[in-house]
Amino acid sequence: MRAEIGRDSERLDWLEKTRSVVLEDADNGWCVTIGGIEFSLREETARNAIDAAREVE
Repeated sequence: MRAEIGRDSERLDWLEKTRSVVLEDADNGWCVTIGGIEFSLREETARNAIDAAREVE
């Protein structure tokens, strides 16, 4: 449980520091767009979408 809280904190820190970020719950899943460029595929959860975008950026 504490490990997941720590990962959530890292995700929130990343979102806070990233400019022009959009976290979207689309019809076919979650995605993260930064500066108009989609950085994650349609993921099942917001956590997965953030993690995917963090890996690319």
